[in-house]
Amino acid sequence: MTGYAVHSAFVRWGAPIVLVGGVLSTVGFRLGVERNVRATFRRVGQRDYESLLEQTAPSVLHVFPGDHALGGTRYTSDSLRRWFERLFLLFPELHFEVKEVAVRGLPWDATVMVQWENRGRACDGRPYANQGTHVLRLRRGRVIYLHEYLDSQQVAAVCLRLARQGVSEAAAEPITDRRRPSPQALEAFEECRPGK
Repeated sequence: MTGYAVHSAFVRWGAPIVLVGGVLSTVGFRLGVERNVRATFRRVGQRDYESLLEQTAPSVLHVFPGDHALGGTRYTSDSLRRWFERLFLLFPELHFEVKEVAVRGLPWDATVMVQWENRGRACDGRPYANQGTHVLRLRRGRVIYLHEYLDSQQVAAVCLRLARQGVSEAAAEPITDRRRPSPQALEAFEECRPGK
């Protein structure tokens, strides 16, 4: 019997990949990615964002649209961690319902699109709901690109309301990295964008 070595990151994102008739089967990978995405969104909704951060590369491009405390672009998992800390300070209750997951590619280079709805409460106790899509890029089983598409005006309105109530984090500048990445890293990030 022939054994197959599978990188630990592949196991995280999918079932073991097996050569079938000389062709690489991706069905197990795609099903595994969908299962992992749904579980990760559920854990993030329980404020366990570390489970997502464990799956990101140290250099990860995170884009959240809008001109508010949660908006902006981050380039490292450390700044993404600080972003999640602020997110859950402003929205201590936030639950996601994943509607659909689409996966294209293979473990060493895959794009994942996640359509979701969320609901919860802001830190002032008022209800909050939104819907949107995440686009993720995986390289060798690690998230290297995470772009959130949602109604950012809803987020901006909550931040403005909380800032008027004296919540300093709601009025703070967006979290960004202290220094910009090198031109080579920026070029690599540009290659990560869907359609490249």
